[in-house]
Amino acid sequence: MKAPTWGPNENLTLTEAELNACRPVRGEGGRAIRAFCPFHGSDRQRSLRVDVESGRFQCFACGAWGYMAEARERRRAERLQGKKTAYNGRKEAGKGITLGACLSNWARQSYGFSESGS
Repeated sequence: MKAPTWGPNENLTLTEAELNACRPVRGEGGRAIRAFCPFHGSDRQRSLRVDVESGRFQCFACGAWGYMAEARERRRAERLQGKKTAYNGRKEAGKGITLGACLSNWARQSYGFSESGS
């Protein structure tokens, strides 16, 4: 295992392209994505877990954690526009869609997940 270039308390960012390179698979009934960890070079076990609803990821082997770049950008845009976000349990003003729903739509489009999780 190579030495990490980040600290244990550092909030990292993972792009969709980086996640796709880690051979992701659907897990937990479609609520999560499991992949090889790009931060410590995992190639034997899918230790990286991405929560589809929040965009948060965590590696259970090396401890790397953070958020998907798309979730960060959406959150930043919502903050700049003064909208209520899914992070505080409220619906996005005017659109009636939560961040979790946006990420669920992204996961369905990117990985072919269905609503029923099959």
